[in-house]
Amino acid sequence: MPECVRVDPQFELRFEGPFNNVVQKTLNLTNITNETTCFKVKTTAPKRYCVRPNCGTIPPNGSATVDVLLQPFVYDANDKSKHKFMVQSMILLKQEESDPGLNVEALFKDIEKNHPDRVSDTKLKCVFIPGASEGAGENAELITASDKVAAAGGNNSDRSRLEAEASNLRQDVGILKEENAKLKKQIEELRAGGQGQVRPAGDSKSRVVTVLIAIMVGIVGGIFVGTQLMSSSKESREQ
Repeated sequence: MPECVRVDPQFELRFEGPFNNVVQKTLNLTNITNETTCFKVKTTAPKRYCVRPNCGTIPPNGSATVDVLLQPFVYDANDKSKHKFMVQSMILLKQEESDPGLNVEALFKDIEKNHPDRVSDTKLKCVFIPGASEGAGENAELITASDKVAAAGGNNSDRSRLEAEASNLRQDVGILKEENAKLKKQIEELRAGGQGQVRPAGDSKSRVVTVLIAIMVGIVGGIFVGTQLMSSSKESREQ
């Protein structure tokens, strides 16, 4: 069906925040024919919008405005839902135009079901532009652990302390590894001597030592990463 009603804006509805209050946009509809037309506005998110009016008639070469009111909501930049609008329109037949009890909404339901070729449509997508306060609120929360480490990068005493702790922990890990190896050797000797049925205390000690080694390796790794981040931050500032 050829276009009979021109919609402005044509491709998208841009809603600008803040979104803690109702945000209103206007659709301008223009009848580009010499006959009476009717229209109906649909949306994929009817609970989020109030459309006034959502249907009506337009005289030949006349125009009409439709107010689209976005209801208050909490803006989330990660929200991937895509809202769309569709403006349907068609030319009224003479008997339809002269009907004093014409119900445009009911007429569209009937025509869509029985004569869909009479209906033309224009589709628009919704775009949300956050307000300054909403943007600032998000940025204020963008404080990461790496930012905190970088902020402390200029403190040489903290860096030296972390490096000393890492060095001590490396030594402790080495000692624990040696003890663990000795315990394992003793366990193997006991089992080889025919005492494999008895679980010696050394076996449980070995597991404890292994767990301690894993924990200390994790701590050393964390300290090493922290010192590297602080060093990188310091070099960046010096450059």
